[in-house]
Amino acid sequence: MRVLLPLVGMKSIVTIYMPSTATLAEFGLNAPFLVQASEPMRSGIYEEEPDVLLQMQFDQKIAKFEAEWVEGRWNIGRRLLDS
Repeated sequence: MRVLLPLVGMKSIVTIYMPSTATLAEFGLNAPFLVQASEPMRSGIYEEEPDVLLQMQFDQKIAKFEAEWVEGRWNIGRRLLDS
């Protein structure tokens, strides 16, 4: 089976998941979170990304973000307003 990955520099949508047992208010702005991409090999745990977490509500557990795959890592941008 062939997996098609987006070209480097193309914007994608990723889903950010906070740990299910705690809220952002409990963890703070350096909280670890899961980035789930449509390409499983590009999903992973991120932490110390306060610019991302500042865009989430303190009790929010899931949000969608615009992101760009750069040098083996997601450069996470703005939160999509409908998430």
